[in-house]
Amino acid sequence: MEKVIFVCLGNICRSPAAEALFKHMCKQKKAKHNLDICSRAITRWNIGDPSSYQMREAAKKRGFEIPGKSEAITPEDMETSLYVLAATEEIAEHLKEHAPSEESKKRIKLICEWSKKYPKADIPDPYQLGQEAFEHVLDILEESLEGLFSHLKDLGKVTTA
Repeated sequence: MEKVIFVCLGNICRSPAAEALFKHMCKQKKAKHNLDICSRAITRWNIGDPSSYQMREAAKKRGFEIPGKSEAITPEDMETSLYVLAATEEIAEHLKEHAPSEESKKRIKLICEWSKKYPKADIPDPYQLGQEAFEHVLDILEESLEGLFSHLKDLGKVTTA
C-alpha cells in the first residue's frame, strides 16, 4: 500500500492536522482509495506525544478529530510513499538530505504543492502562538488539501462515488 505522509518538525501541529483533515475530507467526499495516509516528524522531540491541544481544539471546531501520537519518519516510510509532503521548504530539504535513495527524493513535495491560493508556500508553525495561528494553519491546509485531493483523483489514486 502506498503512503501519503505529511511531515512537520515535531508531528504535533501541522502534519497531524493535515493527516486528520485529509482523512476527514475523503470521508466527506465519500472517496475510495488504497492509500495509507499518515503523518510523521523529522525530530524525535515529541515522539509518543499527542497533537497540540490548541490544534485539537481548532480541529474540533471544524468538525474533525486529531487522534494518534507523534512518530518520526523512517527511511522505509520514504521508500514506500507515493508522496512525502513537507510543511516547509526547510523540512523538505532536510528530508531530501536524509532520503535513502534518489527515487525517494523525487517523492518529497510541499503540502501546498497543488494549492491555488498558497502555491508551494511554507505552512507556519503555530506552536506556542495564539489560537488564531492554529486557525490560519487549518485555513491553509483546507485549501491545499483540496488541491491534493484533485491531483490524486486525476492520478486515479482516489475515486468518488
